[in-house]
This record gives sequence, structure tokens and C-alpha cells, in this order.
Amino acid sequence: MALPEQPERYRFGPFELEPDKRRLLKDGATISLRPRAFDLLAALLERAGHLVTKDELLDQVWPKMVVEEAGLHLQVSALRKVLGADAITTVSARGYQFTLPVTKGDGEAARASRLLTPSPMASSGGPERYLFGSFELQLDERRLDGEEFLALKAEQKSLRLGAVT
Repeated sequence: MALPEQPERYRFGPFELEPDKRRLLKDGATISLRPRAFDLLAALLERAGHLVTKDELLDQVWPKMVVEEAGLHLQVSALRKVLGADAITTVSARGYQFTLPVTKGDGEAARASRLLTPSPMASSGGPERYLFGSFELQLDERRLDGEEFLALKAEQKSLRLGAVT
């Protein structure tokens, strides 16, 4: 059975765009955007790092409507005020490019994978120790009645900054 497709999210700097919810977050707080500005941002993020021509943006953000380039420029200006002037570059007479580093993917899945990725911890020759989110796991090879086995000990730790020793 296939897993349901996860909604796309775009993360850049302190921002996260959730196109499926039509929501822009900055440090977790919702930022208000007009609908056309939101659509424009989503179009630029889909092709972050690449030129998106004015005609492509006009067709995508204002489908089946006649809109002058001034309307596009107005929405880009509004986005620059929210995101910062360096987020969107104008490519003279051609279009625009989203220039900030962007990561794409489901926010919950990305956070979960970071929490569940084992991080080897410093060890002084004892059992192997790994950190999974807030859990510390210790793997220790042992022998019992001539047979080898791995002993696993899991302990929940309080979240703290810095290396765990």
C-alpha cells in the first residue's frame, strides 16, 4: 500500500511556506500575504534559484487575465518588504529569481527524520551510545552462556543544547 503524498513545504531562513494551507510562517508565527503575493511566492519557490520569466509568472499567478507588468512588480515589492530585499532578484527585462537557500519537503516528516536520525555520542570505550531525539540509546555487546548478544538500554533525556557526553 502506497503512502499518501505529503504536502510540500518550503523553508528558507526563518520562513516556511505551506502552499496546501496557503500559509506563510516566520519563526512559527503566521504572516499575512495577499492572495496574489502568496501565489507569486509559491511560483518563485517552485523554481528557486532559477529564472522565472515575467510571462510565466503572469500566466501562473493571473491565469486567463490581462495584467500589466506593473501589477507583477507591485507584488514582488510587497514580497521583498516581508522577506527582505535579497530574497528576490530582478533579472532585467526577463523576470525574477528567488535567491535564498530553500529546502523543500514535508515539515513534519523533515522534523521527525532529524529527531530520529541517530547521532553517535562521545564514548570512553564503553558501550556505543546514540541520541535519537530526546532518547539516549546504549548498545553493549555481552555474552551469556557462551552466546553473544546486544543489550539495548533506552533512557529519555531532557532536551538540552550542546553535545551530550
